[in-house]
Formats: sequence, structure tokens, C-alpha cells
Amino acid sequence: MPTGTCGVLVAGGEEIVGMDLFDWPGTFGQRWDRLAGTYALDALRDNEPTELTRPEVAQRFLRRVGDCIRRRAAALGLGQEFEVTGRGIVGTALMHAGRICQLAAFTMRT
Repeated sequence: MPTGTCGVLVAGGEEIVGMDLFDWPGTFGQRWDRLAGTYALDALRDNEPTELTRPEVAQRFLRRVGDCIRRRAAALGLGQEFEVTGRGIVGTALMHAGRICQLAAFTMRT
């Protein structure tokens, strides 16, 4: 990963699998091995080779994520919890001290 990486958006062709974003490169680095394994297992399910994902596809997904974030009624601990739901996306986010600590969003598969 490039120095300073705080997250990943995983895609193949026109399909976005999901994304994980953290507040700090160290936090992302601590979780990357587990995340990579999960995304790799998901990729093994698809036997079809895919083309590279165009930047516009990723940008549309990120806009949809932004449109679908809703605050939950109550947080379980420190910070504010949010859910990402709608438009074919599901996920969660945690915000603390005015910044996103973690955001995970995935395309729902039918």
C-alpha cells in the first residue's frame, strides 16, 4: 500500500464490492490483513475475469454512500454511530470528535 493509505475501495469492472475507510493510516494498516483476506475470499466466488474499474464507477458509489448515511438513534459507546442503507448499499460508520473513525459500505448482492 502507498504510504498514508487510510482505506480501500474494492471493485471489479462495473461492480463495487465494498469499501473500508479509517481515520488514520496506522489503523488501516492494523486491519488490512484481515480485510484483504475477506475481500480475497469474496473474489474467489467470482470465476469470471473482470475489467478494470473506471473512476466514474467508484465516484458514483461514493456519492451513493454519502446519500445513504443516516444517524442511528443511540451510540453504544463513544462517538456517534451511523448506518449506511439504501440504493443497494449497506454499511456502518463511527464518528468521534468531529471525524470519521471508521466507515464500511458494501454493495448488497441479490
